[in-house]
Amino acid sequence: MHDYLHYCLRQFNRSTRWNDDNQYSNLSAASRAILDFTPPNGFTFLVSKAPTAYFKSSYLLQTYPLFSGSLGYLFTSEELNLAKPVLSTSLANDKVGTSTSPLETTPNSALPQAGPDSTNLLRSLARDATRLDQDDVLGGLLGTCQVGAWNPVLHQPSPEPPLKTAGQYLLCGKVFIPTWRIEALFSRQLTRRTRFLTASVNQRGGTDGEFLAQLQYDCTKWCTELSLSAPSSLLGLRGLYNFGAVHENPTLTDLRANPGRICVGGELYYSTEASTGGLSVGIRYRTLFPKTAEFTCVTNPVMGHVSTAYTASITPTCIMSNRFDFNVYSLHSDLTTGVEWHNSPTSIVKASASATNGLMLALNCRYRKVLLSMGATLGYDSLKRYGRQMTGMSAGAVGPSSPLRSLGVHVQFFS
Repeated sequence: MHDYLHYCLRQFNRSTRWNDDNQYSNLSAASRAILDFTPPNGFTFLVSKAPTAYFKSSYLLQTYPLFSGSLGYLFTSEELNLAKPVLSTSLANDKVGTSTSPLETTPNSALPQAGPDSTNLLRSLARDATRLDQDDVLGGLLGTCQVGAWNPVLHQPSPEPPLKTAGQYLLCGKVFIPTWRIEALFSRQLTRRTRFLTASVNQRGGTDGEFLAQLQYDCTKWCTELSLSAPSSLLGLRGLYNFGAVHENPTLTDLRANPGRICVGGELYYSTEASTGGLSVGIRYRTLFPKTAEFTCVTNPVMGHVSTAYTASITPTCIMSNRFDFNVYSLHSDLTTGVEWHNSPTSIVKASASATNGLMLALNCRYRKVLLSMGATLGYDSLKRYGRQMTGMSAGAVGPSSPLRSLGVHVQFFS
């Protein structure tokens, strides 16, 4: 299910011009959105509302397979107009100067072909961006890492003065029933390029609580993150560096001059409680013209894990991704492939298959203020056993067990 409060957090980042994609933790966000989505399980009904521009609320009720629910609230220091057009450039996964998440960006129309008159192209892109942002609340929640999200939306000079980003903050809290688990988030923009973020989780009775604090600095060319978590006393340092020219407001000429980009990053972490540590390094190469494609490779030398992924836009409405995971110590490997298809402006079909997670299917469609999500998961081992049982089953034999792991429908209403 697409989280409404998470979507509001993304919109808050956009309003403060924070670029989430320029962080090492989101190095492989595009392939994860295609391959690692979670299909709905059971029946869930969610109602979300924005009483004011400062306050948002969300209420969830699940009736099957377990009866549970949650209450969530979000408050911002400045007005958060979810349907307000963006004021800066969005380059999808290669966004510079914005924070439009590649996991939930509104699907844009196909990128027009560049002709001799670039002015018409710029106007067309700006018009599409404005039209889509006006329907951003539902359209943004409908999407995850869509094909259209990879299309450049070039910034047009705005007569509005620059927004004051320093000092803005966001408060978000959610309580789960009947476990009474509480989650809280606080995000504050210290300066234009520095952000402080804290998150905590507390179980009923005050036991097994967790706390995380992060200090992030992003200067477009590179980004660093310093984190501390308790009670494990885990210290972490992440960094990402972009090679080549980086523009906060790139034009069509800039994109043509730099159609591809390479960025490298890594992280170090150490637990003082367990006296153990580790590291990982990664690289990402992305092309924007003539078609959008991305290759990532992340490795953890301590654990011996290597993961490579390739994601590409094969048509204006279809994107595919493949990932290969391998461990040099255990020789265990897994191949995952997935596809996301936008068969209409209001519906998305997703599928992912791997030996570990099986076959996952999901359909998201929107009608006015209602977002409907349906999905199912089929186990890979269960499918093999099901096929063998069907092949060897004689007349009168007991039917084979179902390979179906999960089946669900999620209904969301927004007002």
